[in-house]
Amino acid sequence: MTIPTAIDLFVFGWYLLLSVGYMTLCTFAIRAGRAELDRTRRRSFDAAALCATPSQPAVSMLVPAHNERASIELSLRGLLSQRWHNLETLVICNGCTDDTLEVLRVAFDLVPTADSFERGPSGVGQVRSSWASTTVPSLRVIDIGVGGKADALNCGLERARGTYVCTVDADSLLAPDAVAHVILPFAEVGSDVVAVGSVVRVLNGAEVVDGRVVRPGMPRSWRARIQVVEYARGFHLGRAGWAEIGALPIISGAFAAFRTSALRVAGGFRADMIGEDMEVVLRLHDRFRPRRGRDSILFVPRPLCWTEVPEDAATLRRQRERWQHGLLEAAKVHRRQVFGGGGTRVGRSALPFVAVFEAYAPLIELVGLAGIVIALILGQLSAGGAAALLLFAVALGVLLSAVGILLEQVVGGHYLARPRDALILLSAALLEQLGPRQRTAWWRLRALLGARPSGTAGWDGMHHGGAAAVAGSATPRAWSVGEPGTTST
Repeated sequence: MTIPTAIDLFVFGWYLLLSVGYMTLCTFAIRAGRAELDRTRRRSFDAAALCATPSQPAVSMLVPAHNERASIELSLRGLLSQRWHNLETLVICNGCTDDTLEVLRVAFDLVPTADSFERGPSGVGQVRSSWASTTVPSLRVIDIGVGGKADALNCGLERARGTYVCTVDADSLLAPDAVAHVILPFAEVGSDVVAVGSVVRVLNGAEVVDGRVVRPGMPRSWRARIQVVEYARGFHLGRAGWAEIGALPIISGAFAAFRTSALRVAGGFRADMIGEDMEVVLRLHDRFRPRRGRDSILFVPRPLCWTEVPEDAATLRRQRERWQHGLLEAAKVHRRQVFGGGGTRVGRSALPFVAVFEAYAPLIELVGLAGIVIALILGQLSAGGAAALLLFAVALGVLLSAVGILLEQVVGGHYLARPRDALILLSAALLEQLGPRQRTAWWRLRALLGARPSGTAGWDGMHHGGAAAVAGSATPRAWSVGEPGTTST
């Protein structure tokens, strides 16, 4: 057997295992979608009732901000209009070099206030000033030195008064009842639950008024449309599927809820990690192991958060390289959950799957493609055989994307306003497999083989266009936040 043939057989076997894994995950995701629809029909106490109850638990919103002047005001106004009365909002300005703090001071009538809390031993940025709003009593702003996103979240966690904390990116837009939906599982399931995640949708093309999405829309660029497909597949198929078996490896840092006491016991967020959202979830799985038949990390398969995605190649490349580094770091730090004697549910299933079929997927895909080309040149593989291998890979990707789009529509709540939108997304799913996927694999391979990106962990240093601040923005400028996440295929 020649080397090119051996490479092709290895890659085919890898794709076969991958397809079995993804189809199994797809089955669990469909089951999770049906269960969510059944729960919605049967519930006697839902998110709306939880919003109205006078005894609702206190929730602290932690909003880390780094140079967010373009979007911070209207994004924050959207957060402050949540249908939840027992809410405090902590904005942590972390090493801002623009006038983010000044924008907040003017918009919300901030006045200096005393801050009696000392930073914990893991604190990086020291408190420079503390502010309170005279018009919104629940709003506080803390200005600290540069330390990264995780450090800003830890600063807020130290001061949070709520039973639960929600982490929210400063440029995310939330549904009006988002807090109620992520707190409801804590109330329904009980003390075993320590964290809850939800679906993040693409903001590009949507109509935004006063910090709220009033009408979803289809992005104009094909690059953004492909990311709509990625987000639908990554959240509705990947995360919903893993959550169904109690092995969800990540919840989006764009919007997530945690039990405050559990997060503090676990030590908060690691300030030296790029993928602090995945790392903390894996740590919570390890630290808080639920009783048999219970889950500790839950997922709400409904879109509660909107985020803008990059529409230029340079920004998208930096984003995907950072995601790859974050994935590799988190998997390495928590490899004990896979190989150690006291493995967890996520360590026995999701973590090895992610490591084998996602972290090293770029290397295997590109090596396999090179092997096919070499085998064709040497005459060791027929054109029909090469076409069959490529068709298999393309068909698998399009099929999984179609399932994600369908679940987005049925479970996520009618994202597609027009019949032609479905055709656009299916076209984007096919287009993704014919160049964009391979380009992304190359970027991720560079991250796999290269050094850790420079800069403070957690802040990507990318341009924030502030399209959320523009009512009816049809073509937002590039802005990188959020992630389609693990198992995005």
